Amino acid sequence: MTFFEVFSALRIDDQELKDNFADAEVVKVTKTSTNSLARVYVKSRHLIHKELVYKMEDILKSQVFRIKNMDVRIIDRYDLSKQYTPQKIMDVYYDSILFELEKYWTLEYNLLKNSKWTFEKEDELTLILEDSFLAHTYDRTLREYFEKIFLNRFGFEIDVVYRYEKKKETNFEKENELMIARRVQEIQEKVLAAKSASADVHDGATGASIKKKPAGDGAAAKQNAEPVKEIKKAEESPKPRYSQDRYQKRPNNPDVLFGRDFDEEPIHISQIQSEMGEVVIAGMIRRVELREIRNEKTIIMFDVTDFTDTITVKMFAKNEQLPELTSFITEKNFIKIKGVTMLDKYDHELSISSVTGIRKSSDTRVRRMDHALTKRVELHCHTKMSDMDGVSYAKDLIKQALSWGQKAIAITDHGTVQAFTDAFHVVRDLEGAAKKKGEDFDFKIIYGVEGYLVDDTKKPVIRSKNQSLDEKYVVFDIETTGFSAENDRIIEIGAVKIEDGEIIDRFSTFVNPEVPIPFKIEKLTSINDSMVMGAPKIEQILPEFLEFCEGCVVVAHNAEFDTGFIRNKAAKQGMTFDNTVVDTLAIARFLVPRLHNFKLDTLTKHFNVVLTSHHRAVDDAGATAEIFVKFVE
Repeated sequence: MTFFEVFSALRIDDQELKDNFADAEVVKVTKTSTNSLARVYVKSRHLIHKELVYKMEDILKSQVFRIKNMDVRIIDRYDLSKQYTPQKIMDVYYDSILFELEKYWTLEYNLLKNSKWTFEKEDELTLILEDSFLAHTYDRTLREYFEKIFLNRFGFEIDVVYRYEKKKETNFEKENELMIARRVQEIQEKVLAAKSASADVHDGATGASIKKKPAGDGAAAKQNAEPVKEIKKAEESPKPRYSQDRYQKRPNNPDVLFGRDFDEEPIHISQIQSEMGEVVIAGMIRRVELREIRNEKTIIMFDVTDFTDTITVKMFAKNEQLPELTSFITEKNFIKIKGVTMLDKYDHELSISSVTGIRKSSDTRVRRMDHALTKRVELHCHTKMSDMDGVSYAKDLIKQALSWGQKAIAITDHGTVQAFTDAFHVVRDLEGAAKKKGEDFDFKIIYGVEGYLVDDTKKPVIRSKNQSLDEKYVVFDIETTGFSAENDRIIEIGAVKIEDGEIIDRFSTFVNPEVPIPFKIEKLTSINDSMVMGAPKIEQILPEFLEFCEGCVVVAHNAEFDTGFIRNKAAKQGMTFDNTVVDTLAIARFLVPRLHNFKLDTLTKHFNVVLTSHHRAVDDAGATAEIFVKFVE
C-alpha cells in the first residue's frame, strides 16, 4: 500500500512533502513493547532527502502515534533504477547524508564535511580525510556508516577505504594565529608596564625612608628645628586653591581639574537608566551652555558622551571661577567626572549634578581597525553621488580604506559615475604626497556602477539571413534534467518541420542522459529513468537532429534556453549550430502585449490551441508550431 493509503488521515500543507511520499510504499509498521518507539518501513523508487523524512516523522508523531514519549522513525529504503550507481547516488544524495550526520553524529559530520570523496573503483568509496587525531579516531565509524546505508538503503555492497592528506592551513586559522600573537604581545606589554610601575614605587618608598631616618646625636637638634621648618614652609608655600568654598583644596595631582581626586573606574553612560547615586563617567564634551543666575553665580551645563550614550552635567559656580572652569570645560575636550545622578525637577531629564571632582581623561573613542592578515576590499561602495543613498564623500571613503591598510575600493554608485573624478584626484594627490616622502603607494580605485538594465525587447530573430516567410521552419522543444546547459543533460527532443503553413515532417526521441532523472523533473515532465534507459545517447541523437534542421529556420518558445543546450552539446561534439533562430516568446510580447504572461500554456489558451501534455517535448513543439503559424498569418 502507498504511504497515504496507510496514513490517509494525515493533514499536510507542504506540497513538496506530499509529492515525495505520494508513491512511497509502506512495507510494515512496528512498535516496541514499551510503546517507546514506532518504526515505519517505506520503500521508494526515488531518493527522498533526510530533511523531508524527518519532517514526516514529526507529522506522524503529532497526528498518528500520539502516545506520550513515543518516538517515530521512518526506515527508508530505495528501489532505484539501473541509472543509479554508487557514485551517482553519492552525487545526488551527499547533502542528505551530511544532513543526517549533523543531526545524530556531530563529530562525524564535521569530519566528513571537511573531507573529499571519490570512487576509484565502481564499488569502492575512497574518503580523503585530513590527517588529524579526529580522523584517525572516527574513520572506522564513518566506514561502518557508509557500508551500512549503501547496503540497507540502496542494495549496494561497497568497500570504504581511507586516504589521509596533510592538513592545509586555512585563512581562518592564519587569522586566528595572528589574533593570538597580538593578544600575547598585549599581555606581555601590560606585564612589563606593571613591573616598571612597581619598580618606580619601590624606589620612591626607599628614598622616603632614608630621608626620615634620624642622624645619630643630631636627632634631638633636628627635632627642635622642625617647628621652624614648618613655619618657613607655611610662609613659602602658595595659597591653597579652592574649586568652591565648600570643597577641600585641590590635590597636588596635576590631572585633577576640579574638586577632589578620585580613582573609581568609570561606567558606560548607557548603564545610567535612573537615579543611582554617585557615579563616575568619562567622555567627550559635546555642548557647553552658560546661564547666569542671581548672586553673581552661573549654571554651567554641558553634555558628555562616551559614544554609548550622552548625559547632561550641571554645575553651579561663582562668576569669578568661570575663567578657570571654562578653560577645560570646552567642546571636544575629554574629561572624567564624579557626581550624583538625579532627575532634574525642571526639565525632568536625568542629569549629573553635585559634581565632586573632574579629572583629565584620554580620548575614549575606540577607532575601528582592520586587523585581518589579508585585508578586505570593499566592492560595493556608494558615495554622496548616489541620490538618497550614499552619505559620504569619495575622498573620505578612500582615506578610511587607506587607514585600514586596504589595497583597493570599488565605487559603485546608483546609475552615475560622477564620483569617478573626485576619486581619481584624491588618489593622484595621495600618490604624489607619498612620492615626495619617498614612500610606496599601493592603492587602486575600482571604477564601477550599479546600473539599470531593462531587457524587455529581446530580438525575436537571431542570426537573420533575410529569409522569407516561405522558408522551411523547424519548431522544436527539449526536456532536460535541469536548467544548466553546461551541467545538465537533454532527455527528450521533439520537433516538427513546417512548409507553407503545413507540418511536413516530425522528429521525436528520448535521450539517455546516463544520469538519474531528478524527482522534480520527473514530476514536471512525467519522464522517468525507465523511459530513457534504452534510448540512444546524445552523441547519436544530436547529429540526427542537426541534419533534420539543416537549411531551416529553427523556432522555439523561449529559444534562448533550448538553443543554449543544443549549442553546448554540439560544441562538445565538435559541431556547430548556427541556424537562424525565431523566438515565439519575444514575438508574443509584441503581438499580444496585454496578456498577463507569455508562457506556452497561456498562449495556447489565448489562441485556442490544443496542448495535450505540457512539458513533453513533442507536444510542446506541436503547440508552438501552431502558435507560430498563427503569428505568421
